[in-house]
Amino acid sequence: MSSDSESYETVRLKRLGRTTDLWPAVESAQFARIIIYEAAASDDDEHAIEAFVDAFSALVEAWDVEDEGRNRAFLFDGVDSYIRALERKKLFVHLGCVERTVAEPEGGDVTVIPVAVIRIGRSAVRSTTVRLPSDLTVNPAEDARPH
Repeated sequence: MSSDSESYETVRLKRLGRTTDLWPAVESAQFARIIIYEAAASDDDEHAIEAFVDAFSALVEAWDVEDEGRNRAFLFDGVDSYIRALERKKLFVHLGCVERTVAEPEGGDVTVIPVAVIRIGRSAVRSTTVRLPSDLTVNPAEDARPH
């Protein structure tokens, strides 16, 4: 990750190889996630993207960050088929993690949280970059918005 200006940060994302490569993103997504995807070329592409995002979200919800002793590898089994479906459509998942600060309302404590960044697109390169606002506001009081 490198800062290329005061207002934007270039974040390097790595192409997803094995399903278990999602592990850091899943742990970060417990707190927040940014999912970026290209406009779908067809309804089938759109359904494949939505299915992966839904499966990833279900994985995140099933993950228990407090239960570190439990073997969680089996949780990835359900996501793998959605990743392969994307790849058959020449859509690839790149991911990374950043940190952002979250301030409690009305001058409360400031906390640094991890944020998962996932990009779904046609690029099959090993790594890619995205530009994110450095001062991205994360407001935990807002309701989650649909993807």
